[in-house]
Amino acid sequence: HMEKLFSSQLPTNNEKEEESQLKINNTSKEDNNEDINLNQPKEPKSPEFCVLIV
Repeated sequence: HMEKLFSSQLPTNNEKEEESQLKINNTSKEDNNEDINLNQPKEPKSPEFCVLIV
């Protein structure tokens, strides 16, 4: 049971990370890189990822 619980917890975190990354990827495809800077204030996660990307 513990193994199941643990494995079920991991995907949850990965899903959240993937979700935010997917959002960034979608914005980068829809908008130009310059527009991503404008979108930073809208999403608090965006700046963190941008820092990692840069």
